Amino acid sequence: MVKWEIGALAELCLSDAARRCGLDYRPLSRAALCACMSYTWPGGLEEMRTVMERALRHARGWEIESWDLFLREEKSEAGPK
Repeated sequence: MVKWEIGALAELCLSDAARRCGLDYRPLSRAALCACMSYTWPGGLEEMRTVMERALRHARGWEIESWDLFLREEKSEAGPK
């Protein structure tokens, strides 16, 4: 995925998940958007769809926060220098 597409794709996935699951749409907070943009999405669009649906189901506020995404930390392969 290209970094500049991530925000639009995430919002599209949220909108689609809300429609499919009969849930209220919630937008991403600024912190959640930053978390999405810094994540590498190794599973591509399918992973993003899953993450956004899960976040929509578990979010408690009026918008989705970064902790609602449950994104795992990326580990460096190179290790410490």
